[in-house]
Amino acid sequence: MNHLIINSLLIMMLFLFLIPSNMDLFTTLNSLNTNNKTVYKFCNKLQLYDKPTEHTLLLRNFRNEQTEKNNNIIKQLSSEIEQLQSDKTIGSVKKINSYKCKSQNKAKKQLELINKARQNIKTRNQVQLNIGYANE
Repeated sequence: MNHLIINSLLIMMLFLFLIPSNMDLFTTLNSLNTNNKTVYKFCNKLQLYDKPTEHTLLLRNFRNEQTEKNNNIIKQLSSEIEQLQSDKTIGSVKKINSYKCKSQNKAKKQLELINKARQNIKTRNQVQLNIGYANE
């Protein structure tokens, strides 16, 4: 209560000394002169020294809790997005690698057939005999 009285007296004294009596009232914030701006800044800083009420404390705590919850949700969603992106990347790399393996195997089979065909062409007029001895 004591702070409230002191604060109100300071504000009244500030108004009496800083605002001349023949000054015109401003209509918008853009038309503030330096004295009014000083008073505005002083009042804003004076509000910082007031003791917060229970309602203000509850609102502040609620805001902090909501901010913390939202930050946790954002972190969780970010990690899920990163996981999905890495899974997608790994899946596409696996598909590419499996395609390359399949095409490599097909190319090997084709190369073996071509080599076998060359061998058959070279040995078409030759007869190969496999003579085996039977040990009895």
